[in-house]
Amino acid sequence: MTPADPAAGGLRPVRGGRRRTRRPQPGRRPALGSLAVEIYDRPLMTINYARSAAMKLAKLDGAVTAAPAKPAAERARLAADLVNRIDDIVEDLGVVAKRAPDARGRALVDPAQKRLADGATAPRRR
Repeated sequence: MTPADPAAGGLRPVRGGRRRTRRPQPGRRPALGSLAVEIYDRPLMTINYARSAAMKLAKLDGAVTAAPAKPAAERARLAADLVNRIDDIVEDLGVVAKRAPDARGRALVDPAQKRLADGATAPRRR
């Protein structure tokens, strides 16, 4: 058997000549390629998008906190951009929820997404 032999847990060709990784059978060691994809695709992508959402949220918090001291034109620009910024954060959290390796991680993201989405659609005070 060769490393690319599907029976050995390797890659197998699919339509169009592309290759894809197979999930390992229970009791079998995964191929190195599929293990690398699993490690990169799940926890590392989750971490990257969680950090991105945290950074964007911190920037948004800073901008909103400093807004009362800014001129009216800058406050208006921030208010117009607020929904887009929140949508970006919710989108990043969606990737976190999708790629989280377990249900506990996904359960932590759902309330945050909901609160941000509700806050983006709430009526604004003037």
